[in-house]
Formats: sequence, C-alpha cells, structure tokens
Amino acid sequence: MRLRVTVAPTGRHPVLEAAGEVDVSDVARLGAAIRDAFAENHTVVVDLSEVTFIDSTGALALLREQQAADARGHYLALVAPHERVTRVFTLLGIDETLHIHPSLDQVPPGP
Repeated sequence: MRLRVTVAPTGRHPVLEAAGEVDVSDVARLGAAIRDAFAENHTVVVDLSEVTFIDSTGALALLREQQAADARGHYLALVAPHERVTRVFTLLGIDETLHIHPSLDQVPPGP
C-alpha cells in the first residue's frame, strides 16, 4: 500500500499520521511533509503506528530529517512504530539515535 501522510493538528504539536509503506518512492514526499510542518513549529511528531513497512531508504530519510531538525534546535519525534519498522531501525543501527516514543503522550514539550 502506498504511503499516505495526513496532518492531524493537536494542542501541542502537529502530528503527521503516516500509513502504508515507506520506501524509496515515497521518501521525498514524506521529507517534504516533515519540512512543511517545521515551517511554523519547533516540534513535529510523525505517527508511525500505521506504517506496515519501511525500507532502509525511508529509515535513513527519517534520520536525515531528524538531524536537520536537531541542527536548527527543533525536535522530530517518531511515535509508535510497529515492530517491523523498529527492526529496520535496529538493523541499521539508528534505533538509539532516533527520537522514538511509544505514544503521543510521551513526546516531550520540545525546545
């Protein structure tokens, strides 16, 4: 299933709800959605609970977006990734680097 990204405004941060598969064909669109959300916010949340598959290109794109956010003093939070998604992060050795949270409630207020 192709990646779908929708923005769900919340009281604290914009939440990008991703669903489907994140692969090489979708990373540009996902990255653009993240950068657009940062245009007016210091913290952006990407809800990965409905992402059924991510390849290394998608995982590394999330890492690059997080590094760019960190460099600007912003915070990119990844929430509720499925075990299959977390496994890819672990295999790539980026699971400890990414800001992963089990639920939206556990995302810190941000910078």
